[in-house]
Parts: sequence; structure tokens; C-alpha cells
Amino acid sequence: MKIYKFSKEHGKKVEKYQSHLATYVKMSQTNEAAIIGFMYIDGEGTVGYHQAPISQLFIVVEGEGWVTVGNRRESKTNTH
Repeated sequence: MKIYKFSKEHGKKVEKYQSHLATYVKMSQTNEAAIIGFMYIDGEGTVGYHQAPISQLFIVVEGEGWVTVGNRRESKTNTH
């Protein structure tokens, strides 16, 4: 059995792509092109625009935000 710790303190500050107030926690990595993890993005925080190296799934667990696809802003995501 492997015990995972998901608290923000176990993550790594995201500094690429002009990101701000974002913390990444890796959960798992496979031999194929896939990484499983999640981010904490504090209020007013951002993950800067970038070309994703592999497909990504974005799930909002708490709060709300915007996702940009290509050069257009997609619909607002939230947990309300």
C-alpha cells in the first residue's frame, strides 16, 4: 500500500508560464505519456498560458475559474 499526501505543503510551487499562486502535487506517473496530479490555485492565482505537452483534464474541486483553449477563453468552470 502507498500512502499519498494531498496537502498543499507536499506540493511544488508552479513558476513556469508566468503562473502565480499555484501549487502542483504529483499523484502518479505512468510509463506512457500520462501524469496524474492536481494543483492548488489560490484566490487571484493563475497558471500562465502554455502549450500542454500531453492531454490534460481540468477538474474544479472548489471555487471557480476560466480555461483557455487555443486563443479563446472557454466557459467559466465552478463548483456551485
